[in-house]
Amino acid sequence: MKKFLIASLMILSWMPGQAAAQNPYDFNLLPFKMSADPNGLITSEGARKMEHLQWFVGGMIGYAYDPMTVALNGDKIGSIVEHQVAMDLSFGIGIWKYFQLGANMQAILWQGGDNAADLGYPGSGDLKAQAISDFRLIPKVVFLQSKGPGLGLAFVPILQFPTATGNAAAGEAGFMFDPRLIVDYRLGNGAVIIGQLGYRMRKPVEVDNLLLDDEITYSIGAEVPLMKHLSVVGEIYGSVGLDDAKADEDASIDAEEMPAEALLAARWRSCTGLIFTGGLGAGLSSGGQASKFRAFFSVGYSPKVKVAPEVKDADGDGIPDDADACVNEAEDLNNFEDKDGCPDATKDTDKDGIFDIADKCVNEAEDKNNFEDEDGCPDGARDTDKDGVPDATDKCVNEPEDKNNFEDEDGCPDAARDTDKDGIPDATDKCVNEPEDKDTFADEDGCPDADNDEDGFCDDNADIQKDLAKYGDVCKGLDKCPNEKETINGVEDDDGCPDKGKVKAIITRTNIQIMDKIFFNTGKTTIKRESFKVLDTVASILKSYPHIKLLEVQGHTDDVGDDNDNLKLSDGRAAEVMKYLVSKGVEASRLTSRGFGETMPMTDCSGLKRREQKECRGNNRRVEFKIANAPASMPVPPSDPAPAPAPSPAPAPVPYTK
Repeated sequence: MKKFLIASLMILSWMPGQAAAQNPYDFNLLPFKMSADPNGLITSEGARKMEHLQWFVGGMIGYAYDPMTVALNGDKIGSIVEHQVAMDLSFGIGIWKYFQLGANMQAILWQGGDNAADLGYPGSGDLKAQAISDFRLIPKVVFLQSKGPGLGLAFVPILQFPTATGNAAAGEAGFMFDPRLIVDYRLGNGAVIIGQLGYRMRKPVEVDNLLLDDEITYSIGAEVPLMKHLSVVGEIYGSVGLDDAKADEDASIDAEEMPAEALLAARWRSCTGLIFTGGLGAGLSSGGQASKFRAFFSVGYSPKVKVAPEVKDADGDGIPDDADACVNEAEDLNNFEDKDGCPDATKDTDKDGIFDIADKCVNEAEDKNNFEDEDGCPDGARDTDKDGVPDATDKCVNEPEDKNNFEDEDGCPDAARDTDKDGIPDATDKCVNEPEDKDTFADEDGCPDADNDEDGFCDDNADIQKDLAKYGDVCKGLDKCPNEKETINGVEDDDGCPDKGKVKAIITRTNIQIMDKIFFNTGKTTIKRESFKVLDTVASILKSYPHIKLLEVQGHTDDVGDDNDNLKLSDGRAAEVMKYLVSKGVEASRLTSRGFGETMPMTDCSGLKRREQKECRGNNRRVEFKIANAPASMPVPPSDPAPAPAPSPAPAPVPYTK
């Protein structure tokens, strides 16, 4: 059987319709086409792009041996094209950040071989020795690229237009669309690996037993630097046909349907932008669709483009990072040191705790001696009243110490002075600058007593009520019974007066002990409604006692079930209790939650009888409220009535169902 073998192309043509060649040479015998990209290899485009408006122009001349043969029963009987000399012209330009546009045109300078009619194809005529090939437009869209080493990804939808002159096997039968996906990876030494995969769509042409129709195209190659300007380039490219001709009796993929070539070249990149490439190639497919031998030489030029360094501004304040003293904090542009890139509201150059915008001595740290500490300036050994006590430690800077062997180190005259005018001389007044409130409770110490009965509610004193924020760590609100402690029992717990009612929780120095159980839906974190009043009482205690700066809600389970499940359940229930307290007006900053699972049982339940074990495990299921920063002495309200808890090795358990 005769086999008419044609060299495959890297450009694909497509048009609807049946395969029907109007011209016996209406196909493209020029698969070897010069890249229009200085970042590419020999025929392959790279995944990177040129800089904006950077351009490239190049030309290539090449020789191919035996690109088109005729075989009978696998044996070559002649070459329609035995020798071919072709020329390429390529151009490319970078556009904006992600686009590049290229173009390529080929011409056959000379080709020759046996007469087709003599080889058994009457009416074919002789192949023309010279011809112009199809015009290719090569757009590129870059999805991923980096300035240095790393991965690159691009899409190149090549368009080929039927501009070739006839009877030369130099062009397609119609328009061709040749999209390709290109991936490259650049190494730190300048080497690059490029691979591409494409699908060629063109108008089908059937010649004897070969159908030139849609194909899958591929290439793989690399450029490896050998020295400063010299590198070696290697590439393998080819295609795989997707259909058989009617005359092809073998339905499998034949060698002529899988043309492939290997190329190896040396490349010189000069400092001026010139690129010289010369190399050899050989066909890898046994069917003869690829040239048996190829030689080529190209010259390209791409002028160097000065790329402005990328200006980094992490905080977006208009001041480059290399000049920004606060890279991650935006300048507040308030006409105060706006060029340093730092927000002045929080800038503290001398690290004295006073922001520069209010610091009169920006580069000198305040000495924190209780004298004009707010101005940001160190006070040194100044002695304004000349009493021998430096202003840094003199509590009365403008009044000299009277040296009477009573608190002579404070710098204040003691005599009969009464700074706060409360009738108690400073010599015995424990609160020299705060007047005594004269309420028959500890009136001799000279200090205002904000909460006489220490129940967390502020006394009905005009000075105290006028400045409640000052006493926020001691008490709050108005105590209607200033000499009787409030009873925290869920009955009017915010009036400061004792009242009757069942006690739902009591407070100790280290914990808030609840007297009822907290119930949850089985296996869930949802709190049952019947436990709301208990938690409301806990919330009242927290709101009544600002001394409690941090309360930890602790969840515990028994030892039934998976350890990790128990831990998650206890953690979730503790968090749900904390969430409920916040909903009742307790500051979230005063609360934290934590689950312990079965790791901290109140009682070891092993070895007990079934009923005893059930009760024991019920005790281990509990929620506890631990005061994390309990002071050494803290007021504790009375309970009325207060049932005596049963003796136990630990606080009374608060079991709940899982």
